[in-house]
Amino acid sequence: MHKFRDSTTRKNVTYSVVKYTKEEEEEEIKRIVEEKKTQYPLLGQIVVYYRTVNQTRSLVEVLEYSAFYKEVGSEE
Repeated sequence: MHKFRDSTTRKNVTYSVVKYTKEEEEEEIKRIVEEKKTQYPLLGQIVVYYRTVNQTRSLVEVLEYSAFYKEVGSEE
């Protein structure tokens, strides 16, 4: 077992670890986001942190949501 972070002082932030295979990754993230949208329908936004910009772009296509990363808002 690895400890990534201790408890937080913010009551609206939680941490959890979900085990899945690489092939299941995008679908598992989609499932979790949809579950959280159902659990918290009007209370705010869901933030998903991802490792790279390319992976973020790929996930945006799966989730059909907006993404924010270092190139957003540049001339590109």
